[in-house]
Amino acid sequence: MKNYYTILLSHGLFAQEALGSVEMIMGEIEDISTIGLFPGMGIEDLRLAVLAVMDSEAAKSKDLVLLLTDIPYGTPTNVALLLEAKNPKIVVITGFNLPLLINVLENDQMDKQQILELLEESKELMKTLSVEAAKNNENVADTSDEEEL
Repeated sequence: MKNYYTILLSHGLFAQEALGSVEMIMGEIEDISTIGLFPGMGIEDLRLAVLAVMDSEAAKSKDLVLLLTDIPYGTPTNVALLLEAKNPKIVVITGFNLPLLINVLENDQMDKQQILELLEESKELMKTLSVEAAKNNENVADTSDEEEL
């Protein structure tokens, strides 16, 4: 059983679609919710939506609540930071992507230091790739004999 609850916050459907992509890779994920900010919603609407999830039994029973947001200093991140300032259980990570999300969700037990380490590991997964660079990686299939596209 996980010791943390995860809430993905984003503009529009990004959080929901990111979770769908992760579940395609990992299977169904428990202890996670998504909240999107849509036109016409304000900061207070988003704050109340996050608080409603945090008030659920699933979230209240956890040691930590991870608020993963899409972009630094966007409205979802600003709301997350406002809530984090008042609640020591909250950890805010901004700029989430699929590698980070998978790294986080693969772990059942985490503390704040482990979250920081996962963040650093996830940064290493972001790379510029090319066919030439891929040829130097043994984990990449050799495509040199394939026809040009």
